[in-house]
Amino acid sequence: GRRGVRVLGAAEFIGVLCMCNIILWRTLCALLPVSTYLLIGAAYIATLPALCLPNLKKISTISLFGGVAVALLSFSALIVWLTEQESDRWTAQTHAEITHSWFVSDTFMMAFGVMLLSFSAHVGLPSVRRSMREPEQFTKCLVSTFVFMAIVYTIIGIFGYMVFGSNTSEVITNDIANAVTKPWQVAFQKVCLILVALKAYLTTVPVTFMLAEIPEDILAVNKYYYKCVLKITTYTLTLALAYLTQRFLGTVEAIVGGFCSMTTTLILPPLFFYQLNKANLAPKQRWGLLIMSGFGFAALVSTMYSTLLDLLVNPRPVAGLC
Repeated sequence: GRRGVRVLGAAEFIGVLCMCNIILWRTLCALLPVSTYLLIGAAYIATLPALCLPNLKKISTISLFGGVAVALLSFSALIVWLTEQESDRWTAQTHAEITHSWFVSDTFMMAFGVMLLSFSAHVGLPSVRRSMREPEQFTKCLVSTFVFMAIVYTIIGIFGYMVFGSNTSEVITNDIANAVTKPWQVAFQKVCLILVALKAYLTTVPVTFMLAEIPEDILAVNKYYYKCVLKITTYTLTLALAYLTQRFLGTVEAIVGGFCSMTTTLILPPLFFYQLNKANLAPKQRWGLLIMSGFGFAALVSTMYSTLLDLLVNPRPVAGLC
């Protein structure tokens, strides 16, 4: 069980890092019209000092700023919706060309995988708790954090879709960038791009820390220098993978969210809890855990089927970085 969780956790963290790096690169390309390789190299060098900090406690400020960036992005989606008027339109298309649907069966499960990825990285929670100054506050922090995330992502999803509808892309800032016409919109779009780049950068560091802890535990690495080298090596390898998958951001998100996040969130935890406590569980509790795990497995199969079918039948690779 421990080996399986490590493998799935590593795959999930790698997927999240790929996603963050791709988003960071695309955003920097939109902000700075220079060489793609120069931007990637600059982002890589800017990340290295943070990777050499000793533990997660030292990067708590980085994580806090990342949360602030996400909150501000949710307001950007709201601002776009509030200013979406006939005389000041964000969308170049007419309303007749933009459709809205309550339910899209073809890609619903693929979207479900992407949404689940937003709440992923559960296997890193023990590391977070271990690094807390007051670990007894862990449950309260965990609940409040997930509630905050749900509110922010709901605002972005609803108001972004209300404006751009069927033409919504994987990253809403791309839609804003392609639709700006007024001078204030151009300035607002730049602010949004900076927030997206900041959020992606600030997410990369703590996720790399948690990913590197897996080989650290396996190899029993204790010295600061070796830990620093291991984190840099881990980050470099994921950077190479991100570059190879840069054209399929949505597919990467859906696969990681649908398989890894689903397994570590809805499938394995109920099964492990059932196995460890089945002698003390009431029949209703046993069935509840099994049903939860079964639902997670069914959702995993559906998400993977929808994602792979969409990739094979209608690949639609997005353009490169710059």
